[in-house]
Amino acid sequence: MNSSNIRHRALPNLQILTFLLVAIISVSQTLAQTPEQQQPPAEESAEKTITMTDVPKLADETHLSLNKIRSQLEPRAEITAIESELPQALDSLEALHTDSLYSQLGSLSSRTLQILKQEWTFYLSRLEEWEGLLLNRSQSLEAQKALTEKMAADWQSIRENMNTDEAPQEILERVDAIVVEVDTVRENLLKRINELLVMQNQISEYEIAIKDLISQFNSTAAALETLLFVRDSPPLWDVFRADADSLNLAKQFTDSWGGFFRTLDAFVVANENRFFLHIAIFVILLLIMFYFYRRNRQQRLFDEGEEVLQASAFFLSRPVSAALLIALFFSVWLYPESSVTVGELLVLIMLIPVLRLMSGIIAPDRHKAVYILAVLYFGVVFHNNAVGYVFLQRMLVLLITMTAIGLIIWLIKTISPERKKTLTAWPKLVANLYPIALLALLVSFTANIFGSMSLARVLLEGVIKSIVVAVVLYSIAIVLDGLMVLLIRKRGSQGLTFVKTYAEKMERWVIFFIHLVAFLIWIRATLKAFRLYDPLNKAFNELLEIQWTFGAVTVSVQNIFDFLLTIVLTLLLSRIIRIFLDLEVFSRVRLPRGIPGAISMVVRYTIVGVGVFLAISSLGIDLGSFGILAGALGVGLGFGLQNIIANFVSGLILAFERPIQVGDKVEVGAVLGNVKQIGVRSSTVKTFDGSEVIVPNADLISNQVTNWTLSDARQRIKLPVKVAFENDPEQVLEILHTVASEHQGVLHDPEPVAVFNGFGDYFLDFTLYYWVSGNIFQTKTEVALGVHRKIKEKGIDIPRPQQDLNLRMLEGEKTKQPPAED
Repeated sequence: MNSSNIRHRALPNLQILTFLLVAIISVSQTLAQTPEQQQPPAEESAEKTITMTDVPKLADETHLSLNKIRSQLEPRAEITAIESELPQALDSLEALHTDSLYSQLGSLSSRTLQILKQEWTFYLSRLEEWEGLLLNRSQSLEAQKALTEKMAADWQSIRENMNTDEAPQEILERVDAIVVEVDTVRENLLKRINELLVMQNQISEYEIAIKDLISQFNSTAAALETLLFVRDSPPLWDVFRADADSLNLAKQFTDSWGGFFRTLDAFVVANENRFFLHIAIFVILLLIMFYFYRRNRQQRLFDEGEEVLQASAFFLSRPVSAALLIALFFSVWLYPESSVTVGELLVLIMLIPVLRLMSGIIAPDRHKAVYILAVLYFGVVFHNNAVGYVFLQRMLVLLITMTAIGLIIWLIKTISPERKKTLTAWPKLVANLYPIALLALLVSFTANIFGSMSLARVLLEGVIKSIVVAVVLYSIAIVLDGLMVLLIRKRGSQGLTFVKTYAEKMERWVIFFIHLVAFLIWIRATLKAFRLYDPLNKAFNELLEIQWTFGAVTVSVQNIFDFLLTIVLTLLLSRIIRIFLDLEVFSRVRLPRGIPGAISMVVRYTIVGVGVFLAISSLGIDLGSFGILAGALGVGLGFGLQNIIANFVSGLILAFERPIQVGDKVEVGAVLGNVKQIGVRSSTVKTFDGSEVIVPNADLISNQVTNWTLSDARQRIKLPVKVAFENDPEQVLEILHTVASEHQGVLHDPEPVAVFNGFGDYFLDFTLYYWVSGNIFQTKTEVALGVHRKIKEKGIDIPRPQQDLNLRMLEGEKTKQPPAED
């Protein structure tokens, strides 16, 4: 098939088309913004006349409706549970609220205030949940009550309008029975609604009281934070003279552990449903770990030579510990509002699998340090549940501080500069923070001796918790890294082209994301341990609320962050989907050439368009209110950016009409080469001399373009040959046909054709036609050399230009003879 020469007509006045399109969008947006409020024509209301023949049918319908309403009155499980639990819960809250502890909030520590606040927050969330259920139930019954009131009015009207003299006695009795039935159902609804309203009112009163109490906790804690650097306890040497009441440890432990268990009980009640989800996550992880464990024991998990992968999957030897550690990691999201006590308990539980997996995570010479850290953390948790600053608690804090100081000094001494260079990110971060931690511990030790216990406790807890949480999160990150790499490199996963092609990149990005999340959680935990999270979070929220007003548009810092995040996620999603379509979908589905590129372009444009729309909406801009402005702006842009718009529309035409596709060999003016890319505004043509030419899409649509491979990659080559008159034409034709037929690059269908064109001035004219599908230049050269070689072997002469010279003597001239010699 000959190469097709495609001539495309120019778009009919693309600028006018763009103008009309933008004008239509503008008018539609304006109409959507200010729709005509068409008032329906007023109709005279006419009461429907009820005859006696209609009464039986209406009575049956009303009875069925009342049965449905009665079913709504049946007890609901959640409401019944609230009715049974509410009196006891309110009595318990009343007993807690009247405790003498709440009359002396100023004497409590920040730790105690935080625990109490979290405990009452759990109760408040429980009451709010109950109130929401009661509100929904009462609103539902209120709607049914309105329906019964309408029924009562309708049937009362029917009863009054009936002629008692003409109506049968049975009909009158039926109407009276329906009226009584409606009134009974209505009274039952009213009674039930009143019961629900009473419970709502009780809950509301306690909610107000709890909110006031939480507000007191916040104000008292804020006041204590300002006294952080003030001596709040006697010096350590004066504690020896404490009276017997202050040394009543039994009462202190009883009170503190009673509050501890109350906090746990409130936490369990508030997160009962989430526990089942957490258990399900643990079971799933455990099954996955045991599956890999068995495959590893059967030596069917790794291929030979995968020593690095085997080393990263060290956790397979302890599947229960690995599953438990990862499952506990989800506590950050499952229990975001957990109390400090619950958070400390969860970290303490996490230390158990960490110590079990420590051999594959931490260097052997650091194992003792981790054990000591675990003991110190347990001491901090134990101390935090003791009330009062008596001698024993002060000495416990002092002992923990001295042990931590010795541990930090030992760690600093054992880290040489050479070893520090070999550390990974997390260990190097902790090693760089050792001097700061040592300074904080020395300050805590001094503050404890001189009586600044608030400062001493904050610094001690901050250092111990920060290091322990860093060790736990580092262990979780290492285990997750190995698990994700194992899933990516699993043989089943490698069957996906997408995973196989981008396995290394996926591993790098997944590991980066895991460590980033772990680092952010560590930052949050450290700030909370040093009691800096709340003020910094408040300042950050105030920063996000900063607003600027531009006419009718208000933009805040939060909107800007949302806008940038939406744009980044949109571009990332667009790229991932494009790669996935190319590698997984289009490689498995046979589609006509060019269709995959068009689908990919449309999907990419759709995702980007929706993302941009959401991003603009996240700025707080109502696009509908700017219909007229957008139309005017669109008209201006249509004229000002007409070339860009023309190229963009041409790109869409190229995508759907597909006259030119990626990989085609095209000739646009003086440019000849292969199409490398078809973009939004322009396309790239790589010429055969290696240069890349950017061609606007409008030129490919409106100008003449020669596409040599539009419907067929085959191309016909023409080789002119000229020989001298003395040669045999039939022999020459045979040579041409033989050379072309024997070449591997020449197609046999269509078959090569040699043509004798006729006689020239001094030569015989021949032309060889043959078809090729690839390596055009190489095949053309080899065929021409083969023809030349065969012609020489057969002794066929090449024509040479010939000219005749005619001499003529002029009339009357004589030929001169040379003179004779003497």
